[in-house]
Amino acid sequence: MDETQFLALCRHASSALGLADIERLGTHGHLDIEGTHLVVFFDETTTPDQMRFYADLGPVSSDKDGKQLRQLLGFNLLSPGVASGVCALDPVSGHGLLVVTLWVDADTSGDQLAQALLGVATQAKALRHALAEPSVPAGVPA
Repeated sequence: MDETQFLALCRHASSALGLADIERLGTHGHLDIEGTHLVVFFDETTTPDQMRFYADLGPVSSDKDGKQLRQLLGFNLLSPGVASGVCALDPVSGHGLLVVTLWVDADTSGDQLAQALLGVATQAKALRHALAEPSVPAGVPA
């Protein structure tokens, strides 16, 4: 996929999601869905077959025992791989991140991208809930 196809794909996905500004996702790479801030990266020179989504999970407590950080990173043990998402800690903001890779080609539709974005937002919401409630199992929805 090239940059022109990426922009068209983002326009179609934005339209499918009912966003007011259908250009923003492709040009700025930022999106808010269901209370989740997502950043979308695409680089046709290094990974023309991939889009990477970063979902903000919010601040991770830096308490003395590191319980929240351990829980965040423990989610990775339950994830089958990058297509299902991996968790990380942004060292600058101290926020947890859910990072999901979507493989794309010329046949990927805007509806497929919209569904993938909704899925990542739903998954991020579940992870935020699990981090906030220590008694919630650290399952990562696929």
